[in-house]
Amino acid sequence: MKILKFIVIALLIVAILLIVGHFALTSKWSRDLLAHHISARIDRTLTINGDLTIEWSMVPRLRIRHIRLANVPSSQFPYMATVDELGVNLDVLEILKGHIVIPDVILIQPKLVLEKYSTTENNWDFPFLDQQSKKDPMPVNVERLRIETGTVLFRDRKDTAIEAHIETRETLQHGADNLHVKATGVIKGDQFNLTLNSGPLVALRAAKQEFPLSAALQAGSTIIKVAGTALQPLKLKDMNLEFAVSGSSPAHLSNISGIPLPDLPPYRVRGNLNDRDKGWEITNFSGTIGDSDLKGKISIDLAGKQPFVKADLLSKKIDLDDFGPMLGLAPDTRPGETASPAQKREARKQAASKNAIPDKPIDFKKLENLHVDIKFTSSAIQTDLPIDNLKMHLVIQNGHLKLSPLDFGVAHGRILSHVDIDASAQPVQTKIETEIHHLRLKEILKRWDISSQSAGIIGGKAIYWLKGNSLATMFSSADGGMLMLMTGGKLDDLLVELSGLDLGEALVALFDKESNTEINCAFVDLPTKNGLITIGKLLIDTEDTIFIGSGSINLRQEQLDMVIDPHPKDLSIFSARAPLHIEGTFKEPTFTPGATAIVRGAVSLALLPTAPVVSLYALMQKEKNDKHPINAHCATLEKHVKDESLKDKGKDKKEHKK
Repeated sequence: MKILKFIVIALLIVAILLIVGHFALTSKWSRDLLAHHISARIDRTLTINGDLTIEWSMVPRLRIRHIRLANVPSSQFPYMATVDELGVNLDVLEILKGHIVIPDVILIQPKLVLEKYSTTENNWDFPFLDQQSKKDPMPVNVERLRIETGTVLFRDRKDTAIEAHIETRETLQHGADNLHVKATGVIKGDQFNLTLNSGPLVALRAAKQEFPLSAALQAGSTIIKVAGTALQPLKLKDMNLEFAVSGSSPAHLSNISGIPLPDLPPYRVRGNLNDRDKGWEITNFSGTIGDSDLKGKISIDLAGKQPFVKADLLSKKIDLDDFGPMLGLAPDTRPGETASPAQKREARKQAASKNAIPDKPIDFKKLENLHVDIKFTSSAIQTDLPIDNLKMHLVIQNGHLKLSPLDFGVAHGRILSHVDIDASAQPVQTKIETEIHHLRLKEILKRWDISSQSAGIIGGKAIYWLKGNSLATMFSSADGGMLMLMTGGKLDDLLVELSGLDLGEALVALFDKESNTEINCAFVDLPTKNGLITIGKLLIDTEDTIFIGSGSINLRQEQLDMVIDPHPKDLSIFSARAPLHIEGTFKEPTFTPGATAIVRGAVSLALLPTAPVVSLYALMQKEKNDKHPINAHCATLEKHVKDESLKDKGKDKKEHKK
């Protein structure tokens, strides 16, 4: 009896303790104590305005209603987070073993407000939590997380406001609660819509099975679709995603990605995105930009201060005007060409401008945030020029751009360039070096239905130093020069066709109507200083006449002032020929032949050294072992240069004797 009495008394004591403990834990006092303790830790006021209840069992369930977490004082929203009801199940046996296991968590009508005030200030920084995360806390295992009618608001005081509705839905497969998110709002001034479906949120912490993920995002004209799986999505590890991105310009994607991208025509790309050590890899990349196609492989290294993008890209067809906007040039907007509405407006603006060189600023500032190494090859180029292939290697780092080489196959020859842009300097400094190898001018001219007999082979080289942030300012500051040599062709056809005008009887003063003057050799030297191209030496050697050109091309004012003056070798034959004056603007040039044309600073043959001509011979040959050297075509020009030089020396001696 004593033992039974003792057991009854012990059970009564335990019952009383449980009752007292239950009421103590669920009383207003314990509720306020819990809220006060958490508030002190996070330095933000937490209040619990509802009941705190416990359903006792081996897996007791704790319910807390009407939780409110205060926001920072400067916010227009009084609370950063609110929860209508929080339900948590605890596995007591596992806790006694030293493991914190939470079989089930449910959030009913949670609302979270995230606000960003500057690059360093926001409302979600909690110093205490940051310190705790650096320690090695006891792991918490949540087996199931459910959300009913959740809301997340994100505000950036500049130009972003997003509202997302979140909930979990139980699926038939293993009873998992898959996550569904639908968000709308404005991001960087563009309308924003996001739909996301993924696996259970609790799978984010476990790497036991693949975590499914699919999302569709639209921000302005940009549309992004992603689908795939991940084993460790929170750590961005073991991810295998397929993506498709399209929009009116890659520049709009910068608002989402944070990576500065150029303003180009409408695009559509796709590929596979996989994580790798310290970065990402994009394989099976393909798509179009404007009327150009691309494919290849891209890697993104995130180990350094800036993401390092390395790409090896190929193209079957590149339309060069698609990339004009990178230099401030509007793309072609004729029927059949691809351009965005904004680019069409820019094209109309440039067409209406009296200037041919655009003055739209180029955003070189973007180069400071880029570190890229891109190799690009294209087998076909769509442009008005007969370009049959392109090879380029682009490197950008610390605001410095190097394009070396930029190698075009043009008209059975090639144009090889090296471009160096220093965007860290103010104004931006650019250096361009170019060589023209064995270019058949007739292949270029026939694109405009110009006689294939009107031009021959061209070789040349140029070097220019430029300053400025637009093509107009760069050209107006140009220093440097160009040397070019041409053999073959017919001068009459060339000038008439290039002028684009029917000069009719006016050209009789310059050319014999019944003849078409064969070109033996033509040479031009174009020294440039502060945007002014001086036609220092322009000579065209024909069978009967040497034509001497002089004048200038003003890149600042876009003005032409040139004269082509015929010097017949036999004055008894073409004595009627008179100079041709080319003047006016780049957009509206005029051609005035006859006695009214005045040679301004005409060049004497004696002033032309043969050395620059000879230096271009190698660039005229198709192969290094060419058996037909070009100097045979220019021998007559060299002879006349030497003869004129001797004549001038003779005149100097006579004048000296006098």
